[in-house]
Amino acid sequence: MRFHIGAGMFGRLKEKGRLKLQTVFQTTFLKETVIRIIDVSRRNRR
Repeated sequence: MRFHIGAGMFGRLKEKGRLKLQTVFQTTFLKETVIRIIDVSRRNRR
């Protein structure tokens, strides 16, 4: 019984960690895209 509860907790933690990684990856990707767009627009202005 005790092991089952521990496994459940671990699974939940793993799920949370995966979600956190996903959000971090998404925000980083968005930042990169925004920076690229700004860079391109700056080049086009010249």
